[in-house]
Amino acid sequence: MSPLLILSTIAISAALVFYTWGVFGERRSGTLTWKYVTLFWIGLACDTTGTLMMNSMAAQTAGGMGVHGITGVVAIVLMLIHATWATWTYLRGSEQAQKRFHTFSTVVWLAWLIPYIIGILMGIPAIHLKAVCAAGTSVIVVALLSVILALPATVAISRMRLLPTRTSCYFHKSEAFGSRSRQRLTVAIRFLQLSVAPFAH
Repeated sequence: MSPLLILSTIAISAALVFYTWGVFGERRSGTLTWKYVTLFWIGLACDTTGTLMMNSMAAQTAGGMGVHGITGVVAIVLMLIHATWATWTYLRGSEQAQKRFHTFSTVVWLAWLIPYIIGILMGIPAIHLKAVCAAGTSVIVVALLSVILALPATVAISRMRLLPTRTSCYFHKSEAFGSRSRQRLTVAIRFLQLSVAPFAH
């Protein structure tokens, strides 16, 4: 493994740590603070550094940038828009806008995961999927994660709407909703297993 590849891998991994810390820290706290804005910019800096290194190595090969490089550049653009908007929202946005910003942060984080997962699936020798297979698998994994992240919020909304009703009706509807949620999650996991299975051999 070349030193440049090691450095780029460290930079991308650091981007994952800082960006995830910022997105889910903001999501947990319920509001946008300067701490999380700073973490977004640090994640962007690390990701840009790592992506430029990887694209530099890819440009020296016959294959060029490829799917991983292109999606990586798109992810950087999204992160730049996100960090800029986060800064503006923190400095000029209303308190309500700061509390709702975590939704946009989560969407950008999920989109950023696509090139990250593609890089893992294509780069690890034990897996080493081709570009199209890696891209398809990464989209499925991110879709599954988005479903999992959406479930708690949906459950909370459902419970809030059911609070004024009678206790018996509340428990009946909550159990029905939980059953539907488990069914959707089971279908999503099964779909992921069937999609990855052809490429596991």
